[in-house]
Amino acid sequence: MEVDIVVSCVLIFSFTFLCPYVRGNLFKEVSSCPSDGVEWRERAQKKQCREPIPDFMCAAIENQPGRFGEICTIAGLSTAGFCAVLDEDTYNLNYIKCVAASGCPATAYRSSEVYRYEACYRSETSTPSTYTVIQNKLNTTRMHIAEQVGSFNAVTFIIYICFILVFLVIFIFWTKRKLFKHRESSENLFGNGNRISLLGNYMTSRLVAFCHADLDSLRYKMVTHSESLKHHFKETLCDPMVYNEDDLKKFDLDVVYILLTNFCDIPCPDNGWGNMPGDEDLSLGADIERVRILVNEYLDNKTLNVDEVNQILGRWENFFGVINQDDYIEFCPEKKIIYVKVKPNNVIENGVLVTQDIANILEKMKSKKVVICRGAIGCGKTTALEYVTKKYREDGWTIEWMDVSLDESCIERLPIHGIEKTVICIDNLFGVFGCQVFVNDLFNKFKRFMRKIVNRGKQPMVLLGIHQHVFEDISPENNPFPKDESLFIDLNKISQSEALQIYKLQQKNNKSKQGDISVEDFLRLIEQRSSDVGTPFQTLMISAAPGVFGNKWFCSQPFQTLTEHFNGLYNTERELFCSLFYIMCVTIFNPRADELDMDVVNAISTSLNRNTIAYYLSQLAPYTHDDGNVIEIKHDLITIALIHALIRKSENPWKVLKVYDNTRTLEIVRPDDPYARPHKFAVPLRREMFAKALSVLEEKTFYEN
Repeated sequence: MEVDIVVSCVLIFSFTFLCPYVRGNLFKEVSSCPSDGVEWRERAQKKQCREPIPDFMCAAIENQPGRFGEICTIAGLSTAGFCAVLDEDTYNLNYIKCVAASGCPATAYRSSEVYRYEACYRSETSTPSTYTVIQNKLNTTRMHIAEQVGSFNAVTFIIYICFILVFLVIFIFWTKRKLFKHRESSENLFGNGNRISLLGNYMTSRLVAFCHADLDSLRYKMVTHSESLKHHFKETLCDPMVYNEDDLKKFDLDVVYILLTNFCDIPCPDNGWGNMPGDEDLSLGADIERVRILVNEYLDNKTLNVDEVNQILGRWENFFGVINQDDYIEFCPEKKIIYVKVKPNNVIENGVLVTQDIANILEKMKSKKVVICRGAIGCGKTTALEYVTKKYREDGWTIEWMDVSLDESCIERLPIHGIEKTVICIDNLFGVFGCQVFVNDLFNKFKRFMRKIVNRGKQPMVLLGIHQHVFEDISPENNPFPKDESLFIDLNKISQSEALQIYKLQQKNNKSKQGDISVEDFLRLIEQRSSDVGTPFQTLMISAAPGVFGNKWFCSQPFQTLTEHFNGLYNTERELFCSLFYIMCVTIFNPRADELDMDVVNAISTSLNRNTIAYYLSQLAPYTHDDGNVIEIKHDLITIALIHALIRKSENPWKVLKVYDNTRTLEIVRPDDPYARPHKFAVPLRREMFAKALSVLEEKTFYEN
């Protein structure tokens, strides 16, 4: 009973003495708290808080949703995940855990910045209250006091009062001392974090300034180094694409550092990136390294070399001006900054991008004697074979290269006896367009050749390249290839990063500059690319004429779009079309030759002359390759599209095709058979028209022989 009375006295006198102290915080209930820094400063000036409680504070009242209050207090540093609120009994500053689904403070923050976190103003800040328990205890205790008060003498009551007074004096002294130390520690931590945030803000401003001048360059570098970036920043850079300057401001300081040191062409400090700079090195790169070291030391020891920070800030203010301090980046108190040399997804050797497909060919040739490269026309097959055989030649191997359609004489010439360290490479196996898939005798001889190759030892090695549509045209009973699927390499798996790098290389080598498209637009286009035509051909045409082919229709249906484009040229710019067709027919055109091939001219257009072709050469650049001496069609797919357009539009196409290469014509025309559809690049002809075509070709062959 006496213990209960003592507890009651302590509680009663505690409320009696502490309430005036608590209510001295100038509490005032308000309808809402500031929503931004500007309104906060205006309300603070109106409140006019002074020492010893100099800081204005506005927050939600604990356990009372919808109620807010203003007080004067000593602002401190709140822990991440906690909200600053006003105690429901005393209205003093308090901190409780934030339980909202989103919007809670992710990092430590000063309590006067609670307006940044909307969740701290909502009802999620309520916690189970102990007010009812305390009030019931007080009521019960007071009843006991009323019953027992007559049994106490005055001396005992005075002793209790003195004890309580001494206790309260000690408690108040201890509380003030603790508050002073907490304020001093909070101010130091906030001041240091504030300085680091300002340093980070300057670094971010350098990144923004670089991107303001060349944002497309940063986009390109981030995409082409995406694998390395994702490896080092799995959570921060799930998508390495940067769309605007605001995206840059969201990056953490460690990401900003990596982008600055790897992609922004900042001169390397004297001691290199990732090392302590010399005292005499005051360059931008050296100061960026100093920031890295200062931040890491702060995270390890919670100490900061303020003098060095001020020196760096002074230099940067002189160079770049004053940064708006309201735009502090959110400093993450857990992420150390580590220098990483970001590696590209692919390397470029002698102007060739070493794609993953090329790497797969080289890897497979270490264990396989026969490797078959298969891909859509325009997939970069020839480039890949040339690169691989060049590497083997540099290692001392003999290369037997065949870049023409395989025929019987080719098979007879193939060296299969007594040659060590030999690679037999056959590109465009069975023809560019696949006419040879109908020659059974050729297939039988090729099967025997392959059998001999496989039955020999490790030498020679065979590297084959075949177009996908030609491979699909081979009937199962004539298939000359081994059944082992592990021998095949699919050349159609080009990543977005590889496509972008190929596009940039083609742009660099393109002599006819007809505009450009941004990295963002290019990646959006290439997502719609067709599998019927290889990506390198699509990027080739986009780089050559972005105004014509830089659209979603070309990417989704490249061959159809190219053919329709030539149809349009035939209708509206006949001389330009005929000039291009002349170059196709003669295969190699010498612009300095005195005379044209009159047989070709008479077949195409009698009005065609040397001056006409010379006039249109600049407009023909997207479709032709000029090495400085001669001009030729840039790609076989352009030839196919030209023939398609001619046969569709010309009244007598066979007069023209009579002067063109017989083999190519035979490879592309097929009888129109509803039961055996030809491949997508063939020209299907009705039976009577097909017979006429054969008659013209037979006549030409007779006179040539």
